[in-house]
Amino acid sequence: MFKNAGNRTYQISSQLNKKNSAIDVQEPILNIRIYEDFYFLKNQEVKLESEISISEAEITNRLEKAKDFYNKKDYKSAYNLFLSINKNKNAQNYLGDMYYFSYGVEKNYTTAVEWYRKAADQGYATGQVNLGLMYQYGYGVEKNYTTAVEWYRKAADQGYAKGQGNLGLMYQYGYGVDKNYTTAVEWFRKAADQGYATGQVNLGVMYQNGYDVEKNYTTAVKWFRKAADQGYAKGQNNLGVMYQNGYGVDKNYTTAVEWYRKAADQGDATGQGNLGLMYQYGYGVEKNYTTAVEWFRKAADQGDTTGQNNLGVMYQNGYGVEKNYTTAVKWFRKAADQGDATGQGNLGFMYENGYGVNKDIKIAKEWYRKAAEQRDTNAQAALKD
Repeated sequence: MFKNAGNRTYQISSQLNKKNSAIDVQEPILNIRIYEDFYFLKNQEVKLESEISISEAEITNRLEKAKDFYNKKDYKSAYNLFLSINKNKNAQNYLGDMYYFSYGVEKNYTTAVEWYRKAADQGYATGQVNLGLMYQYGYGVEKNYTTAVEWYRKAADQGYAKGQGNLGLMYQYGYGVDKNYTTAVEWFRKAADQGYATGQVNLGVMYQNGYDVEKNYTTAVKWFRKAADQGYAKGQNNLGVMYQNGYGVDKNYTTAVEWYRKAADQGDATGQGNLGLMYQYGYGVEKNYTTAVEWFRKAADQGDTTGQNNLGVMYQNGYGVEKNYTTAVKWFRKAADQGDATGQGNLGFMYENGYGVNKDIKIAKEWYRKAAEQRDTNAQAALKD
């Protein structure tokens, strides 16, 4: 019958739960700090740079003051100063950030795009990457992978590591270009060689899986360690995986736990889930179901499907929590609704047996079928029974 999610193998990263995934190319690439507090601006009256003559020295002075206000979360003052030097490409990019994240202004992707485009058109690499992201995800513009690639390439050709890393991703997945692992590796290497932690992790994943390079765990470990030593959570998690499995290093559960904890303490969902598994099975730490549940919940609350499945397993079996099939179903469903094959299979199992839901073989088969279509062998076997 169907295996529980708790029996799943450890994953390299949260993105690696899907076949041939390697990476990390979300909003953090926007290269700005994320804050929770902000001010709303009202009735601002700011003279724009185009309306008055400002010396280069004064522009530089205002830019540095604006950055300081920004970093101190005084967004009203930052916005006013950035707007007063709105022809400056750096200021333009910051204004795009403020509209993107609604720092001191109402969130407006369309306006963010306008400011990013102004910066990008001046050849500002960060603005080019940000504009590429807007096209890649369809924020404020119609989604267009080809245009995203164009902007990433402009930044990459200037030697900008984030542009190189993102361009590598587009080649890896075949977004806007023909899929080409070799070219992806080339761009990842360029980014990694500049010390860009995401590029280092991505290059390590290519070596770990042998994607158009000879599989080499030792080299993968080298790149994961470079990223981990910079404090990059995904590098720390991946290095933990290598120690746990003895890939390219001597197997060492204690060291694996140390690296998982570093990632988990930064809020990395995969690191939290893996640390939970170590506590669940007593690998490198004393077995403790209660602590395992705590870490699974942290991952699950972030929407991580592996964490959701594993938390469901704990409730299904009463490990570290009171047995509760209804709650187990809730967590399996959260994973299943995200398209996760294990969650779909586990939910099918609950319907098949009437655990936490009314027994319904028809619905069970529907969930098994969804998982089986993703080549989940356990679900395929369940359908044959």
